Amino acid sequence: MVEKIEKLIPIETTHLVISQNILRYFIEYNLTGGRTFDVLMYRYPIDILQKKLDGIYDIHQQSNTLNEYRAPNSIIINEDKGLKKARKIVTPHRKISELFFQKSILLNCSINIEKNITLEKGLKVLFPGSSLARKGAFEVRKIVQEFELPLVIKKDAMETKSFWNNVYIEYADSKDIFKNIELIIYPAYI
Repeated sequence: MVEKIEKLIPIETTHLVISQNILRYFIEYNLTGGRTFDVLMYRYPIDILQKKLDGIYDIHQQSNTLNEYRAPNSIIINEDKGLKKARKIVTPHRKISELFFQKSILLNCSINIEKNITLEKGLKVLFPGSSLARKGAFEVRKIVQEFELPLVIKKDAMETKSFWNNVYIEYADSKDIFKNIELIIYPAYI
């Protein structure tokens, strides 16, 4: 991957815009080559994400997945170095912008959200992500149980086999996942 990235950057380039997911490679392998760069940031830095997950695990200690993955220190260090060296942090996320308030550019992204949604019995709900605690599975379970809503999920990663007991579940194939769906719920702690 490193060689491919190096070949894609014209020699005359003086400034880069780097996506957060590959920033650590640019730092680890010095792919910036002394150029200035901005970072497109769509999530919290890994060290903050891990602290958030630790805090959520304190609430949901029955979760098998909330504290299963932690990044190696080298990844955290390289991301941190890159974020500190970046000229600007470009993000649509207000809280991330506040973390880097002196050098952030907050993108103006707004969605009109209907405030008076009524949940009716029988409304088919889709939880499109992996049904894991860090993806908001506890909250989704609480909502669908409270309103007695059928839930459509994918068959992949799950918190536990018994996690969705007492919830009417349908499993969907990726190609038909949006069929007959009336509401999509996709919360995430991160």
